[in-house]
Amino acid sequence: MALVDQSKAARLVGVTRQTISRKIRIGELSAVNRKIDTSELIRVYGAIRDDEQAPNAILQPDVAVQSELQAQVDTLNMRLAVKTEQLVTTGKDRDVWRYLAKTATENVKLITHQQNETVKLIADQQSQTTKPAISPTILVVMSVAITFTLCVSAFAIIITTR
Repeated sequence: MALVDQSKAARLVGVTRQTISRKIRIGELSAVNRKIDTSELIRVYGAIRDDEQAPNAILQPDVAVQSELQAQVDTLNMRLAVKTEQLVTTGKDRDVWRYLAKTATENVKLITHQQNETVKLIADQQSQTTKPAISPTILVVMSVAITFTLCVSAFAIIITTR
């Protein structure tokens, strides 16, 4: 693109010459021998005025660049929508699993409590007789087996209802 002096650069972008000088001094705008490339003005200011056209006319960045950028924005918006939907779905799944875990824990507590009561009842009945029909070791083993079976059954029911 063309090289222009600071005064013309200021007119092209609609700022004062002092603003252009300050941007060059702080390094936001590059210049060679106090001349500024118009592409550098477009990089910093986004658009420039064309002197041959009406003073209010603004040159727009390349249409191909604009369409490429719009395509990227559209792609990113689509990805954001997908990620947002995945986040909502994950949150719903988490809530369902929390509910199932809470229900399963409560059921296991109920089952365990009932089994403990059954073991106590059997032990009480055996202690009342002179000769126990089942040894305490067998009762404990049976209690553990029943608890395990009920837990596995409850977990299987939970999984199949999911």
